[in-house]
Amino acid sequence: EQHNFFAQVEGSKRCLLFSPDQFGCLYTHPISHPCDRQSQVDFDNPDYDRFPRFKEVRAMEAVLRSGDVLYIPMYWFHHVECLDDRPIITSINFWYKAGRLPENVPQPLTGAQKIAVTRNIERLLGEALGSTSEVGSLLHDLVAGRY
Repeated sequence: EQHNFFAQVEGSKRCLLFSPDQFGCLYTHPISHPCDRQSQVDFDNPDYDRFPRFKEVRAMEAVLRSGDVLYIPMYWFHHVECLDDRPIITSINFWYKAGRLPENVPQPLTGAQKIAVTRNIERLLGEALGSTSEVGSLLHDLVAGRY
């Protein structure tokens, strides 16, 4: 997992940042999906029947212009929109890996730690089952009527 410095080189963009605590409202694709780190929600036209918790999502907004750099911490989701009609709008991402994991994980888990656990469980189950297509039904059966 990685941190990100988002540098706006030319033009302007609007960045919406979502803390890890907003994860459940963003409806990200399953880890086996090619867009696994992206929301399934169309931000311009959300389907609240299909994604009801998206109504609860809270974002921080940053407007970036040429020369601005935005730090996006690990496990923070972001949504970016161009603000200009210019023919060329350029941004550069600088990704870097997080430091070592602590030996003792403090309790209770933070939002970022919950995302890490969720993604790792999903990945491990997909590998163990030999197919990610069974992960959803297995997890459903695990919690249905139990919690």
